[in-house]
Amino acid sequence: GGIDSAIAAAIISEAVGPKKLLAVNMPTIYNSNTTQDLAKLCAENLGIEYKVLPIQLLYEEQVKMLENLGLKNISMLTKENIQARIRGAELAAISSYYGGVFTNNGNKTEGSLNYFTLYGDAAGAAAILGDLWKGQIYELAKYFNKVKGFEAIPSGIINIIPSAELSEDQNVDEGKGDPIQYEYHDKLLR
Repeated sequence: GGIDSAIAAAIISEAVGPKKLLAVNMPTIYNSNTTQDLAKLCAENLGIEYKVLPIQLLYEEQVKMLENLGLKNISMLTKENIQARIRGAELAAISSYYGGVFTNNGNKTEGSLNYFTLYGDAAGAAAILGDLWKGQIYELAKYFNKVKGFEAIPSGIINIIPSAELSEDQNVDEGKGDPIQYEYHDKLLR
């Protein structure tokens, strides 16, 4: 539902064609209807098959398993990483089923700041956005739409606050997002 996933889907769709792609949204209670709807619209605009695989029950079960192991007061950061790792594992299984691969949609800004989950959103067969700063991702999305002549990548995805949506502190409908100030951090890291 975010800008990185959207532009990765757009680029790959141009490279191999939309019929060879599958977009999978894996929401928990922390994913807003706003971003879920935008993800679906983006997939439709790009002509990509779109599926929803809710992972809330898997997430709750993994937290329970850790608590049953004697781990008490599990931090929200650990819980956020559990969600990302479930997504990586499910994408690996789906890819294997289809005989394909899944992508790592991380960007250079987040990679440079280690703002990703190892074996979660850092997983994937190719990191096609890995050498692009977050600001360049936004520029590329706007350029893509200009070349296409319509909002292939919905303006809502471009304009919404960037967020991993892994906790209440990242609620996009309340204007909350990632702890990174991308414009500042892009400049600092460059």
